[in-house]
Amino acid sequence: MDGRLRADPVARLLMRYDEMESGGTVHAACGAHVAMDAAEIRVMRGKGGGDAGSAASAMRVCRAVSDVAMGLHMVLQFTDAWGVDGSKGEWRAGPRG
Repeated sequence: MDGRLRADPVARLLMRYDEMESGGTVHAACGAHVAMDAAEIRVMRGKGGGDAGSAASAMRVCRAVSDVAMGLHMVLQFTDAWGVDGSKGEWRAGPRG
């Protein structure tokens, strides 16, 4: 949990949090509680269907994207970034049930 990485908007976007990817809940500064459902966790672990492969292959893809994004960020100093990981389903506000 490097404070410099957490302070950088692009680096923060690329960080992964094992507690959340294992079904835990993150409590955001704004008071929101954020959690992944089982399908999202499977995608992040490399088991999203098709021949997605193992967690190791998912990590290789994440690393390749991270390398490109951080390289561009270091050169261009952009701070507006969005990330999608292929697990986007229906967004639901409120408690999960």
